[in-house]
Amino acid sequence: MKHYSDEDLERALFSLDLEEPPAELRGSILAATCYRTPAVLKPWETVAVGAALAVVAWIAWSLVTGGLPSLAAQLQGALDFIAGSLRDGATLMWIAVGGSVAVWLSLWANPPQFVLGKIARR
Repeated sequence: MKHYSDEDLERALFSLDLEEPPAELRGSILAATCYRTPAVLKPWETVAVGAALAVVAWIAWSLVTGGLPSLAAQLQGALDFIAGSLRDGATLMWIAVGGSVAVWLSLWANPPQFVLGKIARR
């Protein structure tokens, strides 16, 4: 392996015949990064609006196709399913295990820094 000095490397780099970058390259990079307009909604707001629209569409479709009794039956069925699932001990255990693993991983990936008895945020 050969070791070159910085001057040798700079001379070699400057001796390369490179193309000139397009004139509008710098402007397009700045427009796509620094000068980009901020998003109207944050990602969690977009998800919340989408979920709300999905629920409204489901309620409207249920009312159009079967009326209020159909909507009430569907809601009762959904609530019975959720309650039945949470009555099972194995389901509750897996929810607890998943939650504890998520908390553990978040603390492991970004551990808090203790400074003079207080937790310092990064």
